Amino acid sequence: MTAAAHARPSGRCQSQRTCGSQPPTLQQTTAIAMSSKKPNVLVVSDERALLRQISSFLELFGYHVQQAADPQLAANAMLAEPADIVLVDQDIRAQSSVEFCRKLCSGLRRPYTVLLTADTGAEDVRFSVEAGVDDVIRKPIVYGEMLARLRTGIQVRRHEVGNEQRSAVDLLTGLPNARGASLLIDEAFALAKKTEKPLGCVCFDIDFFCRVDRSFGAEGAEVVLKQLASFLCGLCDGGIQGGRLGEDTFCAVLPNASGNDASDWAERARAALDRKEFECGLGTVRLTGSFGVSWSLRDDRTGEDVLQRALAAMRLAKQSGRNCVARHGQFDGEAAQLQRTLSPDNLFSAAVAGDVMTPCGVLLCEDDTVDEVVGVFAGSDLEVVPVVDANGNLTGIVSAQELVDTSSTVRIGDIAQNDVPTHDATTPFRELFEFFVAASRTETVIVDQGRPVGVVTRAGLLDLIDTPSMNSSPEAAVAS
Repeated sequence: MTAAAHARPSGRCQSQRTCGSQPPTLQQTTAIAMSSKKPNVLVVSDERALLRQISSFLELFGYHVQQAADPQLAANAMLAEPADIVLVDQDIRAQSSVEFCRKLCSGLRRPYTVLLTADTGAEDVRFSVEAGVDDVIRKPIVYGEMLARLRTGIQVRRHEVGNEQRSAVDLLTGLPNARGASLLIDEAFALAKKTEKPLGCVCFDIDFFCRVDRSFGAEGAEVVLKQLASFLCGLCDGGIQGGRLGEDTFCAVLPNASGNDASDWAERARAALDRKEFECGLGTVRLTGSFGVSWSLRDDRTGEDVLQRALAAMRLAKQSGRNCVARHGQFDGEAAQLQRTLSPDNLFSAAVAGDVMTPCGVLLCEDDTVDEVVGVFAGSDLEVVPVVDANGNLTGIVSAQELVDTSSTVRIGDIAQNDVPTHDATTPFRELFEFFVAASRTETVIVDQGRPVGVVTRAGLLDLIDTPSMNSSPEAAVAS
C-alpha cells in the first residue's frame, strides 16, 4: 500500500457533491453499504487499449465497469451512474489528471479515487494526496495488486457510507437529514403525548427541480438547495424545526400546532416560495412546491406515523397539479367516489355492445381462399375475423387456428364457423357480460341489420373490466 492510500483526508465529506453527479438517496446509500455485490468502477484513460484491458479483467471478477476516454465523458458517466471507485490514468491529455482528481474528489460523496501513474516519487505522491487521491497504482499495472487495492477501496467506501447513514445531519445543507428528521419528529411526538399538546408536520417537494440541474448543472443545483435550506430556516420560528428528507424534499415539525395551524403555516410557506427568486450563479430561478400537511392523531404510536401521512398528503398535492397545499384526509371522499365509480354496476351502467366491441377493420368473403387471407392474420393480432356473403351479410367467422394445415386453395366459406352468436350494437353491456358467463362461447359478433360491425371476445371483455375494485372471476363480477 502506498502512502497515498494511508493519507485519505479525514474531511472527505464536505459541503459539495461529486463533480457532475447527484447525491444518492438514502435507499441507494443503504444498498451500497449492505449489498454483497461488487461496486461500480469508472476507468478514465485516453489509451483505449488500456481501457479495454482493465475493463475485461475487472469484469471477470464481477465488477460493473464504465469507461471514459476523457474527463468530460467521465463527468457525464458520473452524472448518469455515480461510481464508487474511479481509476484515473495520469497520462490523460485533455487536462491535468491530478487536477481532474481534485475536482472529482471535492464532492459530498466522492468516489474512492486511484491514480494510475508511471511516476511514484515522493513528490508525486504528496501532490496526489493533496489533490484528494486515495491510492496510487504504478504502471505497467500488476493486476493482482490492483485487485487487492480495490478490495481496500471497497472496505473504505463501505465504512464511510456507514458513517453517513449513522449521521443525522445533511452534509450539503446542515439541516437534519432523513434519519435526523425521524429522530426530531419522534422527540416532538413524545413531548406532545406527554403534555397532551397537538403536533403538526408539513412535507414539501420542489416541483420539477430536475430542470435546475439541467439548466445550471450540479453545482447550480447545490447552490439552490442551500438557499432552500436557508429559506426553510427563515420560516422556522416559535420552535418549528426543518429537515431535508431527500434531494429536493423537505419537512417541518410544528410543536403545539393543530391541523389548521399547520395548514396555515404551509400556505404561507407555499406563497413565500412562489414569490422568491433563487440565485444560481449564472442567473436566477423561480420555484414552486407541493405541500402536504398532517397532525398527530389519538391512535398514533410514533412520530413516524405523522410524518408518513404528511408525505402521503404531499403526493396528493402533486397529483392535484402542484404548487398547492393538501391536508391529510382531504380527498378521502373522492377516493370513495372513485371506488364506487369502478364498481361493475357503475363503470358500465350506460355502456352498450357498440361501446366495447373491436370494430371490424377487416372482413373476409366466402369465396376468398386460405392462401389469399392467411396474411390478414399474420399481419395483425386479430383472434377471429367475420365472413360475409356477396351482400355483406354475416355468414360465419374464421380464426387463425382454422387455417393451419388447411389447403391453400380451400374456400373460406367452407371452413367458417356458421353457428356464430350475434348481438346488436345496442345490446346493454350487462346483458353481453351475462352472455359470456352463461355460455361456453368465447366470442360474439356485433351486427347492424345483419352486417358485422365489430367483435367482442370473452378475454377482451375481462381485460376491459379488470379494475382494482373487481374480482377477476366473471361470476363474481356479475354477482356483485
